[in-house]
Amino acid sequence: MIPIRDVFKALFDEVMVFRVEKTVDIHVWQVGVVFRVCQSIVLAYVITMLVIDSTWAYTEEPAGTVNTWTEAGEYYDLAGLSSYESIPCPSHPLNG
Repeated sequence: MIPIRDVFKALFDEVMVFRVEKTVDIHVWQVGVVFRVCQSIVLAYVITMLVIDSTWAYTEEPAGTVNTWTEAGEYYDLAGLSSYESIPCPSHPLNG
């Protein structure tokens, strides 16, 4: 019989243990300056877009509505039309 401790260890290793790639420390100050300047530019851009332009509060409104109520109609006859302009659409702004 397998000891319960081994079962929990295997489960813990399966869920909690992960593998990461190796990392490299670059000790060139010029590269560090360029990296931090690029980070600052991106951060400033994101803050500008979110706060000043209020894109964090961007909303969209649907252009129309969908009626999910089933109605009897001539769907088969409408399928053969070459143009759908003759069909009245009450929710369309051009139809009044």
